[in-house]
Amino acid sequence: MLPRHWEWLATQRGGASVALRRLVDEAKKNATTEDIICLEQKRLDEFMMTFLGDESGFEEASRSLYRNSRVSFESAIKQWHDDIKQIVMKKFNYISALHNGEIEK
Repeated sequence: MLPRHWEWLATQRGGASVALRRLVDEAKKNATTEDIICLEQKRLDEFMMTFLGDESGFEEASRSLYRNSRVSFESAIKQWHDDIKQIVMKKFNYISALHNGEIEK
């Protein structure tokens, strides 16, 4: 942040910490559908990287996630264990529904 930002924060009721928390809370309340899609994609990608980063198809699944390509995603994860596939597909389906306007934030 620039000095003028810190100066403004210092003048806020409760100081910088309270002002930043308030700004973050307000931004979360006003998140757009696109913001939520990006957040959910990042969460799923991080989950897959942590637990499946060495699995066959991981890289293609990650790319397919960001392209919202169900066919490619399902193809990429076809060799994964069924329990894991169910988890990632549930999350992918939610993100895809957001993309397609089938559900609102």
